[in-house]
Amino acid sequence: GEEIISSKKENFKIGKGILKKKPEKILFISTGIMTQRTLMAAKDLEKKGLKCGVLHMATIKPLDKKILSFWIPKVEKIITVEENILAGGFGSSILEFTSEYFPSHVNKISRMGLPDRFVNKYGSQDELCNDNGLTVKNIYNLAKKTLRIWYIYLHTCVRLLIIFKINCCYNNFLLVFEYSMISEIDLAKELLTIQDPYFPSINKNIVDTGRVRGINIY
Repeated sequence: GEEIISSKKENFKIGKGILKKKPEKILFISTGIMTQRTLMAAKDLEKKGLKCGVLHMATIKPLDKKILSFWIPKVEKIITVEENILAGGFGSSILEFTSEYFPSHVNKISRMGLPDRFVNKYGSQDELCNDNGLTVKNIYNLAKKTLRIWYIYLHTCVRLLIIFKINCCYNNFLLVFEYSMISEIDLAKELLTIQDPYFPSINKNIVDTGRVRGINIY
């Protein structure tokens, strides 16, 4: 059978989550047998320098709103892991809670579970989980992938903030170029991808500034 992960010291209560491992950047929220696999994935990730937390929901209704409210704003990425169909499942309840109480944090959540279709094969629970991708390896890979995408996003935001400043004075926009690791040509091309329907003059100023500075932006 599966390894028992609960202990008497954790004081099990209906509707209360149990933090099995304290997170740094990534928090797994899991339930059922997937908590055991999530703990194994977190252990493997820690060997690579990624300390991921594991929040075990021994019961999924009612949700432990208190523990969710504490941890959702504190981590960079959240991955829900369940041995259920994703549509209307455990991960969906976490998304709904986050959407209602922490709408700015919804994009940090990824879900892992079963697709919305019949399972056509027979076998043990372990065999069916493996056949449907609910493996330690896939949990491990999803964590690395989501964190990598998050870092790319953050790097892009920081990069743009360092590269340029937009000073707003009444209705006039002035783009001030600053030197950075990338060339001015790349900078101009990158800035031209910005489309703001409320401030269309920004794009025109970017083009005009590029021409004045002699940057070939086409």
